[in-house]
Amino acid sequence: MVRMVLALLAGAVLAFAAIVGIEAVSAQFFPIPANFASMDSVDQGEVMDELPFAAKALVLLGWGLGSAVGAFAVRAIAGPGRLGGVIVALVIAGGLATVFTIPHPLWMRFGAVLAPLAGGWIAARVPVPSLALPWGRRAAG
Repeated sequence: MVRMVLALLAGAVLAFAAIVGIEAVSAQFFPIPANFASMDSVDQGEVMDELPFAAKALVLLGWGLGSAVGAFAVRAIAGPGRLGGVIVALVIAGGLATVFTIPHPLWMRFGAVLAPLAGGWIAARVPVPSLALPWGRRAAG
C-alpha cells in the first residue's frame, strides 16, 4: 500500500514537472502577457486566439508527455497494473479544467482528453527495466 501511494506521488510530481517544463519552453518561444492571470476570461480568450498553433500544440504535447512520464514512473515503482491510469485521469482533469476555465479552441478541448490518453497508452507499452527497489522487490515490466 505504501509503495502504491509513493508511486502515485512520484508519478504526479513527474507528470507535473514534465507539463510545466514543456509549457516553460513554449513560453520562451511564444510569450504570453505578464498580467495574463489577472485578466478576465474574455481578455484571456483573446490572448489564446492570438497564440500560434505551435504554442497550443506544445501545450498538448506537455499534457501527453506528462501523462506518459507519470504513468511510466508509477509502473516502474509499483509494478504492472492499472495504477498509472490515476495519473492519466489527473492530467485529463487538469487539462479539462484549463480549457474550460480559460477559453481554448474546440480542438484543444478534445486534445485535453486525447493527449493524456495517448501518453498513458504509450507508457503502458514501454518496457520497464528491472530495478532494485529499496523495499526489496523488483519491479516487473
